[in-house]
Amino acid sequence: DLESLSVLMARLISGREAERRELDNQKFALDQHAIVSITDTAGVILYANERFCEISGYRAEELIGQSHRIVKSGVHPPEVFSAMWTTISSGHVWHGEICNRKKDGRHYWVSATIVPFLDSNGLPTRYIGIRTDISARKAMEAQLQEQLRLVEELIEAIPLPLYLKDTDGRYLRL
Repeated sequence: DLESLSVLMARLISGREAERRELDNQKFALDQHAIVSITDTAGVILYANERFCEISGYRAEELIGQSHRIVKSGVHPPEVFSAMWTTISSGHVWHGEICNRKKDGRHYWVSATIVPFLDSNGLPTRYIGIRTDISARKAMEAQLQEQLRLVEELIEAIPLPLYLKDTDGRYLRL
């Protein structure tokens, strides 16, 4: 009857609204933490969240319609991106660390996950990139590497014999 149909329609609409609110909440939470972009299968940016704009220095209007080459730093060899495209275009998830370039030319590092959205045939229709800024960690790693290099040079320059042992008494360095 018409009344039962109306009640059923109201429940369906209410359920859909609750699902939409839940998705909106999840998107909000993701956007607060991650740098997010969505591209088509050619790599053209369709969506860039505010965090992507903040870290890159580009406005969304400057990013949308471009490929991620707009933030390419030149740090990585072409094989890195070739392997990434091979992975995602075959429908698999790719993980890695990438150095990008801001609009002002400075570099920033991200830990990236790229997930293909697949159609019913298992072919990618779009890709979502979810990235986290790891620039501070990379700067600390570079600083630590420089300090280790300095210690190595100092050890080599000491005119006296020097050795290092581990806790089991094994020689680590002479």
